[in-house]
Amino acid sequence: MRGSLRAVAGLCLLVVALGGAAPALAANYELAIEAPEQLVEPLRSRTLLGRWIDEPGFESGQLPLFVERARDEAAAIVRAAGYFSARVAVALEDARAAGLPRVRIAVDAGARTTVNRFELGIDGPPAAQAMRELLLDRWPLPEGSFFLSTEWEQGKRLLVDVLQQRGFVRARVVASRAEVDPALTAAALTLRIDSGPRLAFGPTTIRGLQ
Repeated sequence: MRGSLRAVAGLCLLVVALGGAAPALAANYELAIEAPEQLVEPLRSRTLLGRWIDEPGFESGQLPLFVERARDEAAAIVRAAGYFSARVAVALEDARAAGLPRVRIAVDAGARTTVNRFELGIDGPPAAQAMRELLLDRWPLPEGSFFLSTEWEQGKRLLVDVLQQRGFVRARVVASRAEVDPALTAAALTLRIDSGPRLAFGPTTIRGLQ
């Protein structure tokens, strides 16, 4: 009797486990990506083509629109990774017999753009000027590094944060320029920061219940 109960309990667990498993979603089309390894995942996850490949609500009439959008999306992804001279092609191929339509994203990346010049200007009192070497040491895109647009934006915020944390709470970027030459695969960066005055704070006084 006990053996029978254990067998029934095991069968129930098996049924529950199978019933709780999420069914695999069927693909709506095939997506082939030919690109440098570091670009494959962003092209798959940050384009409509990649995100909708197994969406249940997909309709076949949407595919030409996704292909058209993918040309701009893929070009932006490739540029953000520093490939400003890349060539991107997105093509919809004929469906094979009884098969799915196939979309191909091909990226001829070319050489990656590097920083060939970085100029940092600081407007402010001598105390701010004295922080120049510290700011250059914290800068994420020194000469010779690959130019990444995300690092460019984050780097500007980082230098302002460094100044603000040292009393220059009104520090701000007053001018910035990134000149990219696709033919030379080079980027010249210029950044100017106004530190403002260093603001001193008096001693902290806490009032309240003892």
